[in-house]
Amino acid sequence: MKKVYITFLALILAITMIVPVAVVNADSPQIEVSGNVEFVFDFTAFEYKIVGEKGVMQCSLAHFVYYTGDLTGDAYETLNGMVNFNPKSLAFNSEGIQSFEGTLLIGGVPYTGGFTARVGHQGAGVECKVVQTIISGTGDLANLRGTFHFMADDLDGDGVYSGAYSGRLHFAP
Repeated sequence: MKKVYITFLALILAITMIVPVAVVNADSPQIEVSGNVEFVFDFTAFEYKIVGEKGVMQCSLAHFVYYTGDLTGDAYETLNGMVNFNPKSLAFNSEGIQSFEGTLLIGGVPYTGGFTARVGHQGAGVECKVVQTIISGTGDLANLRGTFHFMADDLDGDGVYSGAYSGRLHFAP
């Protein structure tokens, strides 16, 4: 009997957690976004210091980001802090903050403003997986939230990385 009671309580708890989330998202449909992205390193903002023997690099690095597609506009991203880098495998990961200004097209209707996103990078060599989570916004994009991602490759060998982005966004109530 005790197992049935605990199972029942767990089920009730799970339902009470699911229902409010569904109600909040009911007024905010998911917006599928996709397009192309290109980022160019700003080497004037690059400073680094190797910390320890394991290839951990402390740095301040920035780059310009250009979006086309459902998101069209420019952004500036800074990585301040620890970048884990393995010089043998060329594997790396880091975190940063990106500030975007531009337009989001939803069903052909432009919404203009900006957003700030937390950005995570993980890769090896010239390939980089980027995951961005929007944490705040301005203008028409003030309540925009969600996550999108892209894979990038060093296509031209001059520090210009390109790729395709996709993700799901929504407007928070």
